Amino acid sequence: SIQHIQPDSTMKFPVLFPALFASSIASASAADINGYTGSDYTFVGVGHCLQAIPQWRSATLHYSHAATLPRPFTLDECAAHCQSFSSLDGQVGFDTNAGTCMCRYTDGSGPVSATTEEGITFSTDARGAIGGTDTGTSNVHFCYRRNAYGGVYDDAYTGSDFTLAGQGYCIPEGSTSHYSHNAATLPAPFTMDECAAHCLGFPNTEGLVAMEGRIGDCLC
Repeated sequence: SIQHIQPDSTMKFPVLFPALFASSIASASAADINGYTGSDYTFVGVGHCLQAIPQWRSATLHYSHAATLPRPFTLDECAAHCQSFSSLDGQVGFDTNAGTCMCRYTDGSGPVSATTEEGITFSTDARGAIGGTDTGTSNVHFCYRRNAYGGVYDDAYTGSDFTLAGQGYCIPEGSTSHYSHNAATLPAPFTMDECAAHCLGFPNTEGLVAMEGRIGDCLC
């Protein structure tokens, strides 16, 4: 959800998908909880990597991946495999399963070029930064985001009238009830900037507390 900022304050907005996360980057000299010792990737969670803020795209869609590294391998070896490709511009991270290490790429990019999918061996429409995982078996399924790709999700909000509050519906503090919302919603596809403009475009914004971006529409 995203809160609306009144003249001397900043609005917040909850989003119904994984919120931006600021993960501390593991130092190269210390292993993380899974044994990874590098600094190019940060552990997101157990399971396959999923895109952040999918809006009208599937919230369970896995990313495209390049040629895999078969087991046995360590997480450091998986990371080194993903770092070995000639193009890393579109690489969002890597994940693992019982059989392979998969280097994940945003839609339209690949291990050879940031603008083509040459070298991609499994293709989907997932795009933008990693926002979470689909959960899995803890001893084999790990998702790591590539730190250099950045943490901004696809179609991120760039304005100053709202600030990201987190994942889920907007609710008043101490309550479990959702806020009322406008009848005229903005249907997908839309960016969060367009959602904000839609909400701020109504004649009366004095009671506007937030906006929500969902898979199907934007709610004020």
